[in-house]
Amino acid sequence: IAPGNHDAVRPSEPQPALPKDVTSALYDLNTMMVGNPVWLLIEGVKFLAYHGRSLDDLASTIPGLSHEKPVPAMIKMLQKRHLAPIYGGHTAIAPEDRDYLVIEDVPDVFHCGHMHVYGCEPNYRDTIVVNSGTFQETTSYMKRRGVKPTPGIVPIVDLQEHQVRVIHFA
Repeated sequence: IAPGNHDAVRPSEPQPALPKDVTSALYDLNTMMVGNPVWLLIEGVKFLAYHGRSLDDLASTIPGLSHEKPVPAMIKMLQKRHLAPIYGGHTAIAPEDRDYLVIEDVPDVFHCGHMHVYGCEPNYRDTIVVNSGTFQETTSYMKRRGVKPTPGIVPIVDLQEHQVRVIHFA
C-alpha cells in the first residue's frame, strides 16, 4: 500500500511509507507499506508504482492532455524520464540529495491511480501503462474539481503473458 496526496504522510514527493501507528490494522491483513513512488519486482516483472499527483500538473499545462484520460500524461512522464517533469505546479517536491522521481530504468509495468479514472495502454514501447481508477463514486470534492471517476474497473496484469485483463464490478 503506497500513500498519496490525501494520506497521513508529508505531501512532498517522494513520500515515505505510511507509519505503522497509523496502519497497524492493515499489517494484520498481510499487506506491506511502501513509499511513493516505489519500484517492485514481482515474479521477475519490474513495476513502477506512483500515486500520480503530478498528473494534475501535466493535464492542466500541456495541450491535448486531460484529467479524463490519464494514460497520455503517464506516457509523457515515461518520455521525459521523470515522474514530476513540471516544477512549480501542484506537486510539492522534497529537497533531497538525490532526485527519486527520475525514471532511471524502463519498467515493465507503470501504474498510477491519482486521477480516479481507468486507463490502459497495453504496450507502450514494451511497457504496460495503467491507471487503475477507483471504487469510489463521485464525491462533492470530485464534483467541485471536475473529476469524473470510473469506479469498479479493475485491471489485472498477467505476469507471464504481459497482458492486461479488465474486470468490471460496476
